[in-house]
Amino acid sequence: MTELETTPLHPQMAHEAPLAYDAQQVEDAVTHASHIRIHVDEAVMQYAAVGGGIDQRGFIKNLTKKGFTQYQCWCELLANSIDNQATMCQIMIKHNTINLIDNGCGMQKSKLEEMFQMFRENHPNQRTIGLAGVGAKPALYILSNQQTCYVYTRAENGAYLKATIPWKDMIEQGQWTDMIIFTPQTEDEKEEYIRERIDRHMDIKGTTIVLPYTDTVAINISNQFNKITREKIQPIERFDIVFAKINNWKVIFTHCDNPQAVRELEMFRPLSYNNSEYYLGITRNKICVYRDTDTNETYFVLDTDDGPKYCRKTGRGVDKQPQPYTLGTPTLIGEIVLKLAMKKNNNYFDPDHPKKPTCNALRLDNYEKIFFPAAQTGQVSHKEFLAKRHLFRNKHMFGTTSHFKFSSFNGGGAGQVKSKHKNFYIKQELHYDTRACQDNPMDKIFGIQENKNQFNGKCLPKTLTNILDYCKNEKATQMWEYFIQLSDAAAAAPVATPPATTDVVATTLAAAGALVDAAVAAHVAATAELAPLPPGDALEAAQLGALAAVAAAPVDVNVVIPSAADDEGVVAAAPAPPSIAAADDDDDNEPTITDGMASVSDVKCLLLTITQQLDRQKIYEMFKLATDQQNDQQNLQELITLSKDLLCS
Repeated sequence: MTELETTPLHPQMAHEAPLAYDAQQVEDAVTHASHIRIHVDEAVMQYAAVGGGIDQRGFIKNLTKKGFTQYQCWCELLANSIDNQATMCQIMIKHNTINLIDNGCGMQKSKLEEMFQMFRENHPNQRTIGLAGVGAKPALYILSNQQTCYVYTRAENGAYLKATIPWKDMIEQGQWTDMIIFTPQTEDEKEEYIRERIDRHMDIKGTTIVLPYTDTVAINISNQFNKITREKIQPIERFDIVFAKINNWKVIFTHCDNPQAVRELEMFRPLSYNNSEYYLGITRNKICVYRDTDTNETYFVLDTDDGPKYCRKTGRGVDKQPQPYTLGTPTLIGEIVLKLAMKKNNNYFDPDHPKKPTCNALRLDNYEKIFFPAAQTGQVSHKEFLAKRHLFRNKHMFGTTSHFKFSSFNGGGAGQVKSKHKNFYIKQELHYDTRACQDNPMDKIFGIQENKNQFNGKCLPKTLTNILDYCKNEKATQMWEYFIQLSDAAAAAPVATPPATTDVVATTLAAAGALVDAAVAAHVAATAELAPLPPGDALEAAQLGALAAVAAAPVDVNVVIPSAADDEGVVAAAPAPPSIAAADDDDDNEPTITDGMASVSDVKCLLLTITQQLDRQKIYEMFKLATDQQNDQQNLQELITLSKDLLCS
């Protein structure tokens, strides 16, 4: 070691004196270092080059690290088919392969080659699901288990083309560029391509992807088409949810073990029905998105009856209540539509028998139960999904967002009931349509990623989410006030008392709930010859109407059977109301009219006897069913309609 070289002091040497250097030694060392630096600087100044590149081996290996699950891989491939105008996709599990067949527009040679160009915008300025030119590559890499897979395609009036993707060779050589092999289909491949489309009544065009069979992929894709196993899949990865808004498109599934069993997915579309299916209909809020090109500031402006409003940025944050918009007209870059509604569910609120909602448990409506049966018995994650705001880009669901903690839903106080009403029962869908390009400003606002299912719901601007929350709160308040108004009116209504009997027919048919047409009832009575009846169709109809009211009742009720009227049409004093009772065995099992009140079972027994005497087999079977199921109002109503048709004929 020279005198100029030093080393850090060891702790045990810290007490020793530092080494001493004379002035000449220091000066010589500085001069030597300066000479070295001059030579290095000259070398740097003479150096010039360009850099940058992609390590293709690393690029290929990282295809598994883009966040794609197997379910998301299938979603990417189906989205490609939809973007290529397919109206039907079929996934087939064969003995050695798993095939995806579509009836889209297919690809010419140039488009097929572009499919494997990474980051290429394949649908510029079109309203498509695809965006970054990435999805199909990692999807094929993962679903093929890094084994060779194939793409067969044909455009209308085009050539029969084939792409071979030899993943194993590509991995071994660490090479992506110029590794995909494009060739015409062989005669056997062409024959198979044509046959599979003729068998499915397709035009001879579209694309077929052939993957090597693996148990994992086969099981996962089968789960999508099984009602029980489908619930184990994250909702944002389920085909029946992600693609539910795509018009005129379906996806079906077949398995080689049972090729005749074709399963077609029913799509989950909770806010896609007529207004009459929802309390107070569906509310659609329009939000215009403006960009100030000078400040690059974005404004979300709500279209209201009182004019445009927006949530301003203030010193304290952002307005929670939208304020009048007065900033002029910056550049319009897009529109957002927020749909809000609650599907009618009599278990929650029945407008015909209104009571203020008080339920503690979060209950699914009948439509939701079809798609989430396990959620009824405690599948909390699905209920949380249903409570969130669902986001759609070009009709493709890409994520959810919410500002409340679902775990806070407990207890049954008045505040909790209203909170559940607002945050769970009011369903929300946010829609925006935009053109596909990588620098799309609307996609930047929503943080759309290469993997469109990797949406971060917390990334939305507060100036937008406050407007969305305001719209939801307004809808929830409007609906709650509607429930309370009906409930309070029903509670304040006086108890109904029997009206004065001035019109025998009108009074009795009202009591019967208009379940039996007067003419039909009179005809049935006359045919059955139940008992001597006073003259006049009106009284006959009235008596049979009353009997029908008793028969339709779910429990025993008291119904007064009208008696004869005098010549002026005034009702005479009625004797004790008669009832229908089954006769003893020695009366040949014929029902008789006796004093007292009619019971449901007795009247139904009488009606059953009527149908037997009329020898109307179909009516008899329906009456028997109604007798076995005394609460079956629908069967009774169907019987009345059918009786009318048969008797009139």
